Amino acid sequence: MQSWIGFGSEKESFLKIIKFIKSPIVVFDKDKSSSEELIDMLTLVFRIGLLLNGSYGLLINPSYLDLIAILVIVLLAKIVVGVVLEIEAFIINLIMRLIAKKDNYLSAMQALAYSMIVLIIPSLIFPGYVIAILTILVYVYGFSKKYKISYLRSFLGVVLYVCLIGIIIYIGQLLGVINNLTANSQMFPLF
Repeated sequence: MQSWIGFGSEKESFLKIIKFIKSPIVVFDKDKSSSEELIDMLTLVFRIGLLLNGSYGLLINPSYLDLIAILVIVLLAKIVVGVVLEIEAFIINLIMRLIAKKDNYLSAMQALAYSMIVLIIPSLIFPGYVIAILTILVYVYGFSKKYKISYLRSFLGVVLYVCLIGIIIYIGQLLGVINNLTANSQMFPLF
């Protein structure tokens, strides 16, 4: 039995990540992971990415507040990842219903979860725009394979998805929610 903190399935999740890195085409074609397995894997991806990218801010400008925030986020990562993955999969599935007339919520979760493995790449090695472009390419490929649609339709779905997420973030900033959470923090340099 797993806890809400989500430690315990790291070995299986790590093996899934390595399998995807070695052969993303095979994973997108043949993966049958459940939503719980995807959340566990993405939780590990989130924790690794946070430790690789978030610790950069601590090295430049050490702050106890940032350190505490990283520790809390690492502990509560499974809850955060679960909620975010469910919401994003709902949005993608809705977009794919509009574009491709196909409805497969689990496929949306699988494509999103595996596409986010790119986030492990530290921003110290590559500029953020390179990681963003790579993520979009993996999204396009994943959605086209999982929904069995053309790359053009998949690309259109990703563009709509990115625009919708951008609008949501913008509205959040207008409301002051995201801005207040990330003010004066080196941990989230993009906001």
